[in-house]
Amino acid sequence: MSPIDLLVETTVKSSLVMLAALVAVACLRRRSAALRHWRLSAGITAALASPLLGLVVPSWHLPLDRLSRPRVIDVVAPVRGPRVPATATAEASASAADPGVALPGANAIVSTAWLGGAAVSILILLAGLGRLAWIASRARRVVDGRWAAAAGDIAREYGLRRPIVILQSDHPALLVTWGFVEPKVILPRSAEDWSDARIRVVLAHELAHIKRGDWLIQMLAEIARAGYWFNPVMWMACRRLRLESEQATDDVVLGAGINGSEYASHLLELARAFARQRPWVPAPAIARPSSLERRVSAMLKTAVNRSPITRTTRFAIVAALSAVAIAVASAQRAFSTFSGTVFDPLNGDLPGVTMTLTNTQNGAKHEIRSDRAGHFEFVGLPPGSYSLQAILPGFSVLTGTPDLTGRDVQRNVTLKIGELQETSSVWASRADVGQVTAAPPAVRRQAHDTSAAMKACSEKAPSAGSMGGNLGQPSKLVDVKPRYPAPLAEAGTGGVIVFAARIAPDGAVSELQAGPVANPDLALAAASAIRQWEFTPTLLNCVAVEVPMTITVTFRPAQ
Repeated sequence: MSPIDLLVETTVKSSLVMLAALVAVACLRRRSAALRHWRLSAGITAALASPLLGLVVPSWHLPLDRLSRPRVIDVVAPVRGPRVPATATAEASASAADPGVALPGANAIVSTAWLGGAAVSILILLAGLGRLAWIASRARRVVDGRWAAAAGDIAREYGLRRPIVILQSDHPALLVTWGFVEPKVILPRSAEDWSDARIRVVLAHELAHIKRGDWLIQMLAEIARAGYWFNPVMWMACRRLRLESEQATDDVVLGAGINGSEYASHLLELARAFARQRPWVPAPAIARPSSLERRVSAMLKTAVNRSPITRTTRFAIVAALSAVAIAVASAQRAFSTFSGTVFDPLNGDLPGVTMTLTNTQNGAKHEIRSDRAGHFEFVGLPPGSYSLQAILPGFSVLTGTPDLTGRDVQRNVTLKIGELQETSSVWASRADVGQVTAAPPAVRRQAHDTSAAMKACSEKAPSAGSMGGNLGQPSKLVDVKPRYPAPLAEAGTGGVIVFAARIAPDGAVSELQAGPVANPDLALAAASAIRQWEFTPTLLNCVAVEVPMTITVTFRPAQ
């Protein structure tokens, strides 16, 4: 799967999950903020998990086969052996390849842009965490006095068992809570001068965040937004999550017995005091200006639902959004991409290969040609069973049956050298039976000098990287006609013998095997002659290789 395809698929799936969560939150506007916040939290977690779930859950297909799909090229660098030189023949065949099947920069541009945006977002998040850690390391730990006593009382009221660290920094406007295993509440330098009422309001708010686990949820949301920094749906979800988190925390504070108007008054005073010196850190803030008006309005209303969320409701929300995430993750796209690279037996790229995919169910055919680098790609393929055929002159026809089930398939293929055909007829009445036809000795010596042939081939070849497909057909140097056995000729016995043989890299005939024969003497006579045949080396990319050959010898008796 190309980076573009992967990014589009994961974005669509995560967006669908988040949209389902946002719609559910909109429908719950009359319910408690705790319920809405938990639904959004579960939605963000499910959105992060949905791309991974798609790798393990069973798939189903969207019925969108008639829709068009953008043409995107997946260029995958194959693992190859030593490079082989190309020749003028390969250059000519490359010029005939389809020039319109490559967008070489698209994947690189998309990957670079996404990685750049994600890296910047992660760096900003890490910088904020680093700043918090640095401030905490320089802050003074509060272990006694009014703050420590109030923190102990409120922690017992909330049923908190985790150790909570109260720190006082030198920053004039930093009041945040962060950490999960050992949460830390960082106070500004003016906190010692605050009244007991404000101390209780502030600690009730900050410890409510700890009780609810808001910092951990916010970190998950920040990671999701960093990965999908380009997706407005994720930004909307993260913004709404912060709003619901603060309002749900306010509900916990009000439920602890703090008067709404008193609570709102302290928040407004803190917002005014921190307005000009507020730092950005990845942690909840008690008096964030962007949400303060909405929170104060909710505090002063008496008809607002402030009930906490129960365990049963939490489980039901997680189950519902998990079902949505699994359904979305297992949904496969209506179209598939089948791509790869075509190689020759020496691992050289094969340009100009005619690739045909035929849908075995409806007979629809898709035909393309591999490009100059041997790459091919079929796009917009509906799920189904296909038969593949790859054709290039001089090479055997490759066939296969790729199964495309909505996922992109990347597969490299190798074409074998085509089989040569040789026929010979032996007439009992002909005078040339047993005759040896050979090239002049000088020509034979030069042709059998394999290294010289390869050198001459390399000198003609242009420098073209690993382009393959330069196949030089062998020529017969020595031709020996089989002798017709005299007793069989006199008896009028004839027959056809088919041999499977291989021409060795040095041009000699090897691995000669006869098929079923009616008369072994005829096969023996034909084999004796064939073993004396000699050919020029078969050069593939200027390398001598073996080539298969089928030889048909027909013995024809006198009429």
